[in-house]
Amino acid sequence: MRFAYVDRWQQSLRGLFEQKPSNEQLLALLEARDRELEAYLAGPGWEDYTPTDTNITVGDGTQTARKRVHADGTVDFTWRLVWGSTTAITGNASIGLPVAVAGRQTAVCRYLDNTTRHYVGVCSMAGSDGLLLHTESGSAGVVTATAPFTFISADSIEVSGTCEPEET
Repeated sequence: MRFAYVDRWQQSLRGLFEQKPSNEQLLALLEARDRELEAYLAGPGWEDYTPTDTNITVGDGTQTARKRVHADGTVDFTWRLVWGSTTAITGNASIGLPVAVAGRQTAVCRYLDNTTRHYVGVCSMAGSDGLLLHTESGSAGVVTATAPFTFISADSIEVSGTCEPEET
């Protein structure tokens, strides 16, 4: 059950991409997942954390990072960055996790280009406490200042996932 929400999200994306969805179908799925995620995030036990990001300058943008620790030690996390005029990515973007990870981690990303469309992606580990952001388009699938699109004010990146922390 620990990864049920993220696993269900990934399965729905895999199935959808096998069908080659229209933009309308993809947008409908993302809107449904937004509602589900909002309800999930409204649950008890969420607290803010301060991520150590790599190659990301928040500037006058807005960054939000939250975590929730379960009784079994697993950690749910969300991270969101909304671009301002001085927000920037230099190189390959990587976000900081709330804990050092020893076991499994699962995370999905959404990139919102407010002028045209939404993109989805996944994350891979960057060290023991960071996630490298990926998308299906752009520079070898890695998120940069111009991939999956050129980020400008009001665009955003959203990441949500679950991880198993190192034992202390």
